[in-house]
Amino acid sequence: MGNSLLNISKEIKHIINKKGLEALKNITLSCCIIAYNEEKNINQCLDSIKNYVDDIILVDTGSTDNTKNIAKHYNASVYDVKWEQNFSTARNSSIEHSSSDWILVMDCDEYLDSDSVTLLQKLVCDETVEAYYVKIINHLENGRTQTAYNLRLFRNNKGYHYKGRIHEDISDSIIRLSGKDCMKYSEITLYHHGYSSEITDIQAKINRNMAILNTYEDHEKNGFYYYNIASEYFRKQDKKTALHLFQKSIKKTPIDSGYCPMLVKKLIITLLELMQYKDALQQIKYYQHVFKGFNDLYFLEANCHIQCGRYSQASISLDKYIANDGMGAYYPTQTFVKPKELPQFIKQVKDRTIKRSSVTLSICIIVKDDYHLLMKSILSANEIADEIIVLDTKSQDKSDVLANQYGAIVHTYDWSNDYAEAKNNALKHATGDWVLFIDSDEILTQQSQKKLMALLEHPQADAYYLNIITFLDQQMTYNNSLSLYRCRLFKNKTYRFRGCINESIVESIYESGGLIDYARIEILHVHYLRNMDQLHEKRQMKWDVIEHKIDQEVLQLEAKLKEEFFSMNFEAVIDYSEQYFPLINKVSSDTSLFYTIALYQQKQYEKAIHKLRQFRVHYPDYTDLIYLEALCHYGLHDVKNTEILLKKCIEDGEASWKKYTISIGSGSFKAIQSLMVLYKSQNRWDEVIELSMELAKIEYTKQKTLIEIMEYYQKEENIPRMLDLLFHHKLYQVENLLVLFKWLINKDMHKDVTTLVKDVYTRMKNNKDFITQFSTASNHILKNRNT
Repeated sequence: MGNSLLNISKEIKHIINKKGLEALKNITLSCCIIAYNEEKNINQCLDSIKNYVDDIILVDTGSTDNTKNIAKHYNASVYDVKWEQNFSTARNSSIEHSSSDWILVMDCDEYLDSDSVTLLQKLVCDETVEAYYVKIINHLENGRTQTAYNLRLFRNNKGYHYKGRIHEDISDSIIRLSGKDCMKYSEITLYHHGYSSEITDIQAKINRNMAILNTYEDHEKNGFYYYNIASEYFRKQDKKTALHLFQKSIKKTPIDSGYCPMLVKKLIITLLELMQYKDALQQIKYYQHVFKGFNDLYFLEANCHIQCGRYSQASISLDKYIANDGMGAYYPTQTFVKPKELPQFIKQVKDRTIKRSSVTLSICIIVKDDYHLLMKSILSANEIADEIIVLDTKSQDKSDVLANQYGAIVHTYDWSNDYAEAKNNALKHATGDWVLFIDSDEILTQQSQKKLMALLEHPQADAYYLNIITFLDQQMTYNNSLSLYRCRLFKNKTYRFRGCINESIVESIYESGGLIDYARIEILHVHYLRNMDQLHEKRQMKWDVIEHKIDQEVLQLEAKLKEEFFSMNFEAVIDYSEQYFPLINKVSSDTSLFYTIALYQQKQYEKAIHKLRQFRVHYPDYTDLIYLEALCHYGLHDVKNTEILLKKCIEDGEASWKKYTISIGSGSFKAIQSLMVLYKSQNRWDEVIELSMELAKIEYTKQKTLIEIMEYYQKEENIPRMLDLLFHHKLYQVENLLVLFKWLINKDMHKDVTTLVKDVYTRMKNNKDFITQFSTASNHILKNRNT
């Protein structure tokens, strides 16, 4: 029934359009097409216009497929023309065969929008107009579109002719004979799918176009030539050559040229693709004033800011993009994001925005050959920084170029084997009220950015120790990380760093009467994301400072043992530590930890236990030392003392990050995990389950633990028991249940999914908010899975 009504509606529409054509005062219309092996596309093209034109003229340039026969089936007049590597020659041949009053030019991979027929009939009756630009909607990959206007509908004046071997144009001859005012824009719409790789052989098109462009003589190479050849290089993914040619084109192209807005957009997109964000923004700002209402420039501006981590600025640009939608309608436009996904895209950007403090913040970074990590570092800082100062110590990997394009202010510095001197040099360039130092391999999380802004709004001190989390492998998990405190945030006064290595500003602040406090703001140190060559280079850089700048043996040994620890050279840590201890009165808590970790790693368990007991006298609340001793006892198969010490770790909790360098989890999840391993070996499963429930309450281990619990009860075929335990331990929460739901869905365990969902609806039947949240989120998971 529905299809029948639809067909009747289409038939009525066709009759109305046909009658409209008959009433056009005998105005006639030809559709002129050129073709080469278009049997896959031509049916749709001709179907869209067959009832609305007086004749169809098809010029064929050598098809070897069924193109011509299909055209003849539509009563088209077919003419064979030899292909001469020139689209204008073929186009002019097609319009020469027309005897109608008006000509509509189309390609075989285009079709006329049925809603445009009535408008087409109306426009050709306007005696004041010689030609119309029509809207071409190009179907791109992934459901996106690009819209541009092209001169396709014009009177059949034998003086009008195309020129240009490729991307041919007829407008010059129309302007010359009839003036510019006789051409108008229209909303007649053609759909073009020639850019879809599913339908078109894109590489063949590139090869064809390049062959034509390579026939140009030097004197013919104008702005339009460079625009076209740059476009082909861009499609070939040769972005650097494309950029060079787009830049040539822009110099030779008049601003009022019809293709100039598209040229500008392609130039900017190429700059974005090449990560030349600063250059792209300069072009965007300039052309926003030249082409007022060119809305795509606002989206490109937003994208540029997003790529640089400046979400607040991106949000402003997106607001302008939405507010100006429809303005400048005749500029080339495209859907950068699928229309139905645009609201979610904008929401994601706005969710990343952070309200700035009323005081200004300079973020300083020292760098040497750290391109990829520096990128992460700047990205994590741009949202909250009023300026980023990058002091580049003569990088060879273009770290300085990258920093500049990401918006940092870059200063070059001659490295002098002195970290304090370098940081003080960077300080001279900082203009903010406050200064934050981060290393080129450190990242600020979004949560840390928010906390920083809140802190600076109402500071209670002149400087702050921040929490540096150093991940000790490439897995980047808290399970193998150290938490250190360092003074990195301070007012921009006369404070200066001291110490050629392990430099500190603390003494200078205290001497100036400043107050230093602690702020639980995490900076993630991702040193081990580097490859082995880079790690060696960074180690050597520090080693040179130690060898050449530190004269005192005791300070040199201290620096060496720390450097060897972070290089995972545990044998050397032990060696340097044991040379260092006789020269000092008391071993620091840091050195106590590094030394005993090294002993444990070298399986010197008894020696480690002896030393740990000595160190614990001085640092009785240092949970990490207790945890290490438990591990050493386990290494010696001393189960009793292992259990006692692990229970003490859990009872005492994490050591204070304000006092100690801590191995995260020693007083929480790592101690629990270790105790679970011990209990599993003794088949104490009830205690394992109880500990699992505690582990699932800790953010670092929640998701992994929930899945492990699920796997255990699946084997037991007792999912209801698991759900009862989650409820009893106050873990029956929407976010936890969704972790289990998603895991089961991905494993195609539909029976257990049903059990889980039924339990939620039964157990929480009186909590409508709970059920609504669970239902909405679980449906979203299912939708994404199906997609």
